[in-house]
Amino acid sequence: MPLYRFKVADTSGSVSEAVIEGENQNSALRRLKARKLTPITFLGEGEAQKSQGSLLSRNSFSAVEFTDRLVPLLDAGIPLEQSLGIIEDTMDNPSAQTLVRNMRQGLHEGRKFSQLIGDRGRMFPRIYKNLVEVGEEAGALTTVLRQMRSHLNEKREMQSYLKSASIYPAIISFVSLCVVLFMMGYIVPQFAQTFARAKKAPSGLPALLFDIAYFVQNYWYILLLIIIIIVAIPIYMMRSEKYRETWDNFLLKLPVIKNIVIISNITTLVKTMAIMIRSGVHLLKAVQISARVIPNTVIRNSISSVASRLRQGERLSSALAESPYLPKIVTKMLAVGEETGNVEEMMERVGEQYSRELKEKIKGFLNAFEPLIIVVLGGVIGFIVVTMFLAISDLTNLG
Repeated sequence: MPLYRFKVADTSGSVSEAVIEGENQNSALRRLKARKLTPITFLGEGEAQKSQGSLLSRNSFSAVEFTDRLVPLLDAGIPLEQSLGIIEDTMDNPSAQTLVRNMRQGLHEGRKFSQLIGDRGRMFPRIYKNLVEVGEEAGALTTVLRQMRSHLNEKREMQSYLKSASIYPAIISFVSLCVVLFMMGYIVPQFAQTFARAKKAPSGLPALLFDIAYFVQNYWYILLLIIIIIVAIPIYMMRSEKYRETWDNFLLKLPVIKNIVIISNITTLVKTMAIMIRSGVHLLKAVQISARVIPNTVIRNSISSVASRLRQGERLSSALAESPYLPKIVTKMLAVGEETGNVEEMMERVGEQYSRELKEKIKGFLNAFEPLIIVVLGGVIGFIVVTMFLAISDLTNLG
């Protein structure tokens, strides 16, 4: 359900801001009155949640940090409602405090923790709500959240690794672009002016280089616009459901990127399934939930029939084998797990193996990317320098 913001007054007359969920604005108003709060002003919904302060955004709330704080409190035997109160009091971010406060209030109203998580789906991973629901049904919420905490920390470590490993190549790429633009926008035009003062027309490569430099110097905004478009197109296609499959399919056709994408998605699939099954989720439901967690739509669609095959009595390993993107080693190991009755343990092993392989693939790609950038930069600068020497030679001969 969406969240609505109001300026409210409590029974003592104190005025504050409240964020409350509801099917619509009237539903939110009724829930405010149930809390004995008097609405004064409606402050908005939806887009208003994206800023900081009293407004709520995913960037201002970390599900990993929230789970890291919650699990030790539950392990210590502190009730969920009281644990949320402690977390609220110890959080520094006002918007995160508002989210936790509203969740705590939801518990007071008799709602389940899983429902509160589901209503804030943008703030939590897709698997979070389902696991919490399973934990509530089985009376093992703490155990399930402990596994979720481990999963989220592993995911955070991978993201941190990606960021740290990408910093150096990104710096090299940026500096390389700046060097080339500086040469084309300032140094080369100086040579062009020399030809202009000598009233001589360059020919061949110097003429081509001077034309490019003229374009960079005088129409740099067009070049900037092209760069922005090149960056914006993938971002738009990744966020738009209409074009997401086209983009995902394009990634799977790139020689090096393809393996990284496949390994990343398979790791997500098997690790999620391992957590779900270990938490007591039925295999069929675990497969359905895990399939929705796969980021790449093409790979996700390739295993869309797995659930129906399981209903027909087919084994998980053979059903997954129908996908062209699942390596045979994965289905073979799952088949062994099915024979021994340790499917979740085998999935965890596969997930760990592919996590290590994913890091190696990314490291190898970035290690190859760095010298590639240097070679390209050297080639471009070499072309510019050689062409300028040719220009000087032409100018000398003409003189």
